[in-house]
Amino acid sequence: MKRLTLIKALANKDRYTAQHSLRVAQTALLLGRSLALPQTLLETLTIGALLHDVGKLAVPDPILNKATPLDEPECRIMRLHPIYSAALLLRAGAPEPYAAVAAAHHERWDGGGYPLRLRGEEIPLAARVVAIADTWDAMTGDRVYRQGLPVERATAILRAERDGGQFQPELLDRFLDLIAPQSMEGVLRTRETITSRALSQSIWRKPERFSSTPPVPPRRGRSRRSGPDLDWPATPSPPSRAARR
Repeated sequence: MKRLTLIKALANKDRYTAQHSLRVAQTALLLGRSLALPQTLLETLTIGALLHDVGKLAVPDPILNKATPLDEPECRIMRLHPIYSAALLLRAGAPEPYAAVAAAHHERWDGGGYPLRLRGEEIPLAARVVAIADTWDAMTGDRVYRQGLPVERATAILRAERDGGQFQPELLDRFLDLIAPQSMEGVLRTRETITSRALSQSIWRKPERFSSTPPVPPRRGRSRRSGPDLDWPATPSPPSRAARR
């Protein structure tokens, strides 16, 4: 395969997902800064967010770009993309914390997410931040199968979800403060100053080559809840609307 960075390879396959990943990285960085996270963690959540969906390189185009709802088998395939993302990042030489963000960005605070059903602080903090940014952009962005929600509607949905178990409540509260009407203009202006070039500068040495061939899952590890070891689940979780993200 021609030498490309993972994000360029993703852009060649699906420009929307690449642009979505950039916006998620921008938003996650803003949220991380507002939380006064240390620089090393800001780097982890930013690069992890930028590359969180590279596993969609392994998702067939008819599923990735389907204009109608996915059926159950298609949802099961789509739900594997966090695992593929982590595997591709590790193969490309990325630090494990970046891969952990990619693997865990669809986990839920209450343990009902996928693919590993991590719960609470078992989910890396950077992944908890990225999950909020990812959901926000998924709700407000236009897709082939639906238009994005207005900011006011998306904000109301997140506020109603505050105690619903998807996100850590304290992190969601901070994000809601960040996107409040009096803050939103400044957020958008600041986000525009964060360039794709700056975000895409990795702090690891890139290998000469990498393959986008879907990795073969290794044998399952110790348990479904082993956290940072990125063990593979025996079977994908049941499908839901969230699988489209």
